[in-house]
Amino acid sequence: MKSGSEIDKKIRSFSGYYRSVLVNEGVNDVAPKMLSYETRLREMCNSDEFTAHNIYPSTNVSFVYAVIAMCLELRDDGYTDDRIIPAVEKGMESRRRCMF
Repeated sequence: MKSGSEIDKKIRSFSGYYRSVLVNEGVNDVAPKMLSYETRLREMCNSDEFTAHNIYPSTNVSFVYAVIAMCLELRDDGYTDDRIIPAVEKGMESRRRCMF
């Protein structure tokens, strides 16, 4: 990522998708989970690994990292892969509709 404001903008955007995941999963108190997700994603985006992966302009590395952060957050909450994948896909439906 280039700047703090760029990171913040992307995190706000991806947080909306994660909020959808949580709401779809019936989570009542999303605020602490959102804070955890945003903290994790910010740390991931500020990592040396992100910088190393973000060298190809045709790859949306920030989106990939956002989805990975979602999956890790859900796993930390006890979700299994069989439940994580459909939950994230459903939460990202609006993104796919906008792309086509």
